[in-house]
Amino acid sequence: MPTLQERLQALAPNIDTIRISIETIRTYIETNGTNIEMIRLQERLQALAPNIETILSASSTAGASVGVIHRGRLVFRGNYGFRDHALSKTPDSDTLYNIGSLTKSMVAAAAGVQVSKGNLQWTSRVSDIIPAFKRTDKTISDSCNIIDLLAHKTGLPAANVMWCQGESKPLFEMDDLCSVIGKVSRQPWHQVLRQNIWEPLGMVRTTTSGQWHWQEDNVAEGFSGLESGQLHPVKSQIVWDSTIMGAAEGVCSSVNELLLYYTALMKASHQTSTGTNSDTASAPFSEVQTLLSPHAVLSQPSFGLSETTYALGLVRGQLPGKVGVLSENTGLVAEMPIIGKGTTPQRVLYHSGALSGFYSSAYLMPETDSCVVVLVNTKPVCDSADWIAQYLLETLLGTKEVHDFVALTNESVKTQSLRYKKASEELEKGRVEGTEPKPFESYLG
Repeated sequence: MPTLQERLQALAPNIDTIRISIETIRTYIETNGTNIEMIRLQERLQALAPNIETILSASSTAGASVGVIHRGRLVFRGNYGFRDHALSKTPDSDTLYNIGSLTKSMVAAAAGVQVSKGNLQWTSRVSDIIPAFKRTDKTISDSCNIIDLLAHKTGLPAANVMWCQGESKPLFEMDDLCSVIGKVSRQPWHQVLRQNIWEPLGMVRTTTSGQWHWQEDNVAEGFSGLESGQLHPVKSQIVWDSTIMGAAEGVCSSVNELLLYYTALMKASHQTSTGTNSDTASAPFSEVQTLLSPHAVLSQPSFGLSETTYALGLVRGQLPGKVGVLSENTGLVAEMPIIGKGTTPQRVLYHSGALSGFYSSAYLMPETDSCVVVLVNTKPVCDSADWIAQYLLETLLGTKEVHDFVALTNESVKTQSLRYKKASEELEKGRVEGTEPKPFESYLG
């Protein structure tokens, strides 16, 4: 008769088989569970189309392209309205838009490339590299460093100052940074971007060329949206690689290529935080820890006590919480919505962009490898790009009760229209009796 030990040994192959079967079942459940989750998410995002179109119509926005990544996978792309002045061509996910201030994150990454190559330090003083960097405030001239420029901590002209278009000497923080990158790399800042970030990531159509509208077929043409619902065609603003503010908002890109950029940025962040980064995978963003760390506090009392800080080209926030601090929508509604109520707390990174004829918005959640990108080809009555981005973000989070973003859009439009009325009344009140306004053309230039 076999001993107990012999009988147990005889069972060993069966135990191994059972163990393998259990692992196979667990893997199957996890894989298919993820697939089911993604399918349901895609269905939820696709169901937003009617409301997105309503938001575009209510805000007088001609067209939009959107994209969503979740857990590192593309889960949704949508394109709405028209991309051309004739209102005859629909956009797609490769359509080029001017992305406005989404440019800032890329230029910060270009500075990071120079830091990783040893050509620059984040604490390098600007005046040591560009002796001509002089400001009326001697403290700024003597101590301003690279992070100060990228985090907008210098006291130099910001968004509340009008700027002229065309060829000009550098007057703004990002223009000073371009001079620094050009000096230490011995090539223009946009070439540093193309060679070290765009090309390695496969961003072959992203450009800073002033000829982008004529060099490409699939491009968006800009509009100005009127509160009456009318769309007024406008020429693209003159902001590109050799003009003032080019490094702040001169990049043109598409949803597909921005998704490549943000996915790589989040991957580098994840690899750095877990200590698993490889030189190949994170090369364009080897300085990602500095790029995404907080460097300045954004004062916005209505956002409460949750984090609202500025990294290098991206705002840092916390979910659940209020976002969109850079969007004009913050001043157009009684209260910004709290995004992600009841969901797991996590960090969110975001930025808005705006130029004549174009608005943009991007949100990143590195902990779940998720991001949302929205590009529109209109200066709308309110920031339709950011309302749509927040709508997609809240749906992505799986919030049980999603806010009514159509109602928020309508509230924003109403407030904006009253602003114009109030401004007109104040101007009329101050008019000198017996005088007439000059012809409109007199105010141009």
